[in-house]
Amino acid sequence: MGGPWQCKGDAFLVEGITAGSDPSSALFTHVPMWVQFRNIPFYLLTKKLAHDLGEMIGTTLMIDNNARGSINNKFIRTRVQLPLFMALQREIVLADDITGEEVVVQVRYERLPNFCLFCGFIGHMEARSDLPAAERKINFMPASSSPSSALR
Repeated sequence: MGGPWQCKGDAFLVEGITAGSDPSSALFTHVPMWVQFRNIPFYLLTKKLAHDLGEMIGTTLMIDNNARGSINNKFIRTRVQLPLFMALQREIVLADDITGEEVVVQVRYERLPNFCLFCGFIGHMEARSDLPAAERKINFMPASSSPSSALR
């Protein structure tokens, strides 16, 4: 389950077709991707939560059974079928039923193809954004020097 495959930074998608069907009718609406969910208290790290978080951003395909990272910075990985018609999410807010507090889960995408820093959609970069110039602001600016590394 590799991928997403990339060519010059763009997602390279392959879709199966049946015999006799028109190849031009194939729809490319989703991209499978490993997603990391971080900043989760260790006592909440369950397969159910991994599945539910995946469903909040797409369709859960597979769950990595091993939590990763140090004890204070554990994260879970889920293989998700991400819809290309929705913007990437940087975080998900959950209610911690044990403490009653909100938990802000950080979402990081592995091998993230090119995407727009303005709108968060995979498939185009800022130069090809449909947003009017007055509405263009970088919504995915990370703390580091690489503009998209906060999501990667």
